[in-house]
Amino acid sequence: MSIADDPDRAPARSHLYAMGLSDEEMRRPVVGIASTWTGTMPCNLTHRELAAHVA
Repeated sequence: MSIADDPDRAPARSHLYAMGLSDEEMRRPVVGIASTWTGTMPCNLTHRELAAHVA
């Protein structure tokens, strides 16, 4: 079962429908983008830009 079919996922479905997703979009894979950006470490300074570009 997927989020589009599982009765236990009705609360999540209602939230996504309220955000404007269609039935077709509900059946597509969802990709999340997480960033470990922080302004205090030089090795992470580009992560924020990279996450925005990927999104």
